[in-house]
This record gives sequence, structure tokens and C-alpha cells, in this order.
Amino acid sequence: MIARINRFTERNRGAVLSKAWEATLVRLWLRLRLREALRPMIRPRQPQGWIFMGGCYNSGTTILREILGAHPDIGTLPREGLDLTDAFPDLEQGGWPRMGFRNAQMIDQVNADPTAAADRAQRDWSLWWDRGAKVFLEKSILHGAWMPALEQGFQGARFIGVVRNGYCACEGIRRRSRPAGVAAQLLGQATYPIDEVGRQWVFSNQALRRDGPKLGQYREIRYEDFTANPAGTARDLFRFVGLDDRLVQDQGGGKIRVGTREFTISNQNADSIARLTSSDLAAINPVISPMMRDLGYDVIEENPV
Repeated sequence: MIARINRFTERNRGAVLSKAWEATLVRLWLRLRLREALRPMIRPRQPQGWIFMGGCYNSGTTILREILGAHPDIGTLPREGLDLTDAFPDLEQGGWPRMGFRNAQMIDQVNADPTAAADRAQRDWSLWWDRGAKVFLEKSILHGAWMPALEQGFQGARFIGVVRNGYCACEGIRRRSRPAGVAAQLLGQATYPIDEVGRQWVFSNQALRRDGPKLGQYREIRYEDFTANPAGTARDLFRFVGLDDRLVQDQGGGKIRVGTREFTISNQNADSIARLTSSDLAAINPVISPMMRDLGYDVIEENPV
């Protein structure tokens, strides 16, 4: 519990009280199932622009979302938008948190009618957007799986894909997630095998590689570049979405200020790689090596024991 509070505080530095209040309202909203009752009365809102962010789990998308959301012209949701709407399929159902590739066949539900999905999502999200914002940013990892459908449903949308070293993303997913229910029974263990997590990382990046070049407005960000130059990355993304980038102040040492909020960014790759054993490397390398090389990352050979 203390670790969760610390992560929440760090992620929402400069806006802890307002974010905590929003989180409380969201929990009540979901628990009381108010969405179904109020949706017919809610008109979908039309901002000047839409931004969708996707990629692989544990790749830095959350902190990047918070940085971009600190711009006064960008509105964000109090949690991932997929939690606040049923317009899109739940690829994590069946006890597969952070392992959406296990339900990949459900992606066709979005592709079948992108306009209807977009209209439904806009109604469900409208209550949670900051009404003073010109551009709405929605970060849900699984959006990376159906970006072309989002482009059809949300006219003029821009997309941000986030890529991270596969060893580090996979180590983080395994450490922070647990299979449940049917998934746990199927796997026969309480944690994800590292090669299974590797398949999720490959799945996520295959979608970005396949669909990113087809989109009208797409920008790919590497976690490693972002952590090395957070201020430069933030300015580039603000320009990409057509907003003033002068609100970004580089304070040195990985610290930046955007508007009234401050953020400290550091590269956690070395710590993640250090947690992997020789057995982990032997299991995951056959799964992720081709994609690692395709993305320009070095493959770490198994260490002899």
C-alpha cells in the first residue's frame, strides 16, 4: 500500500490533491455503474484535437502522459480511458492483466465499427475531460492494438507510440503483474513466465511497426531518448500536437517543469536488467531477439553459470 501511495504521489507531483479527488469520484462512478444510466443524456464533446498514446506496458507511457497533461491546453482522464468505457474490448479479461495479446482476436470488435466505438467512448469520457482544454489526450496501452480504427473514429487524431528495451519492459511487467483466475490455472503458477511476457512485448511492438507508418499523424518515442532528454522530448511532442512548447523548463538533472508541475525523470533500465537471471535470458531471448534487433537494441546473451 505504501509503495502504491508513493508511486501515485510521484506520478502526480504538483497535483496530488486534485488527482486523489478525481480518483475517488471515478471509483464511485464505476462502483455505482452510473455510466449506463447517464450515457444517453451525455453529448459527446468535440475538442480541437485528439491524441492517443499506446505501446507496451511498463514503457514509461504513464509519466509521459502526466507530463503532457500538465500543459493547460491538454485534458487527460483521471485513469486509463479503457477503464471508463465499454466501447472497446477488454483484452485483459480472463485474468490476464498487462497481457492483452492473450485476447488479440477481440480486436476485430473495434475494427468492425470504428465510428460507433468512438461515439460511445466520447460519451463515456466527456464528464472527465477538463472543459478548458483544447486537446484531449487518452493513454491506454491497448490503444496501440487498434490505432487505424481510432483514426477512422476520431477525425484528425494524432498518435504517440512508446518503445522501450524489451528486457526492461518485460521485467517490469512480470514484477508488477500477476495472472488471476483462469489465467493462473492455465499457467499453473502465480507469476508470468518471462517468455510469456516477451510475447506481449513483441505483440505490442508489432502493432506499432505495422500500423504507425499508415497513420496520418504518428510520432514514435523511445523510453531511452525520453529519459535522456525529457525536456526536449516534451517540447517535441507539444510541437507535434500543435501547442506552445515554451511552458517546458529544463531544470537539469532529469528534472523538468511544465506549467505549474515538476517531474523528475530517470532511466531505470540498468536496474531492470540486473534483476534478470541467466535462466530468464535463456528463456526470453528466442522470443524477443528478432524484434530487439529490428528496433536497434542489443541482445544480451545468456551468462554462463
